[in-house]
Amino acid sequence: MMNLNNQPVTVVGGGIVALRKVEGLIDCGARVKIISIEFNPELRAYAAGRTIVLEQRPWQNGDLSGAVLAIAATNDPVVNEAVSHEARSLGIPVNVVDVPKLCSFYVPAIYRNGDLCVAISSAGSAPMFSGQVRRYLEKSGIGDALGSAMLETASARVEMDKSPPATYEDRVKIMGKVVDDLFKEVDRKIRNGV
Repeated sequence: MMNLNNQPVTVVGGGIVALRKVEGLIDCGARVKIISIEFNPELRAYAAGRTIVLEQRPWQNGDLSGAVLAIAATNDPVVNEAVSHEARSLGIPVNVVDVPKLCSFYVPAIYRNGDLCVAISSAGSAPMFSGQVRRYLEKSGIGDALGSAMLETASARVEMDKSPPATYEDRVKIMGKVVDDLFKEVDRKIRNGV
């Protein structure tokens, strides 16, 4: 997990895959620059109402300057490899879509429920499976049960902070009991079909 709020991110590629990556980056609050020879119409429409920059041109060495993160999502393996090489040389985390060996990080499937954020990864080996796990959490109700338990945990922590335990060990013990009890309830809900 990386805090990308108001951070510059460069995406190279303008197709449907780039669109999916850009949507996730925008959800994280990133400032996105997209460089591509062509842009998918959906990406252009999406960009029209958002604070992202489209640069319609070929990628060139130096385009990652100032970025804190890079994503290569082109259908040109030579360009993708060049983006990966530049990012690594600049110490910028890079993801080359569907080419794990060129990545320094993988983009997980994300399940969100309020403040609960679950990242699901196959380390680049089976991204479709990760996406299916995310959809399962959404549709099964398990994610809702976990989200509710997380809210109750957060509330218990706020209450405990009003009159904190004497020691850190006591704090861990109290919160551990709260979390254990809540997970027993989540487990009960799952076994009973949520």
